[in-house]
Amino acid sequence: MVIWSAFGLKTWTSIFRLLGIAVVSIFLGYIMGSNSIQPEVMALTTSPTPAEEVIKEVEIVKEVEVIKEVKVIKEVEVIKEVEVIKEVPIKLRHFESVQELKDWLQQLDRRIRLRANSEGIIQLTSICEDISMDLQDRAIEDGYKMSIEVLSKDEYHMWYGEWLDEGRLHAVNSVFIGNEAWFIDFASDKVWLGAYLDDPK
Repeated sequence: MVIWSAFGLKTWTSIFRLLGIAVVSIFLGYIMGSNSIQPEVMALTTSPTPAEEVIKEVEIVKEVEVIKEVKVIKEVEVIKEVEVIKEVPIKLRHFESVQELKDWLQQLDRRIRLRANSEGIIQLTSICEDISMDLQDRAIEDGYKMSIEVLSKDEYHMWYGEWLDEGRLHAVNSVFIGNEAWFIDFASDKVWLGAYLDDPK
């Protein structure tokens, strides 16, 4: 009674009010402490910087497998038949008769076939000489043996009845028929018996 009277009713009311507020605050603090929301740790995804993008692109290029196409050309052996014309030496033969010789001369082209020398020069040095060499070539082409004879001044006079100019000679052809040597002057169509290889029987 003394305590109530000493402080007064109004004072005690204020104390109880403050005490209640304190109790309620403590209680609310407890409740809030137990049910508080914990902060969530979140991983922030940040966009890569340009430098990081370049590094990633380089790493990707390194991991790419490069496949190189190589064309393989297969060598094929080609066998081609080529016709080759080969000159084969002809076995030459003598004329069997004078008639065979005359018949062969008759069918020849009378034009002179000039040929170039080893230097490619065509030079007509002597008519009789060129005719004799051309006739010899034609005889060989047809498989006949034929030679070239050079007549001296006296030999020419003996067979032609004329004299050559001083220092000149005359070329003719010759063939062997049996044991006889026959001379041919193709330019003048002259064929004659020049000599015997053996004494005539």
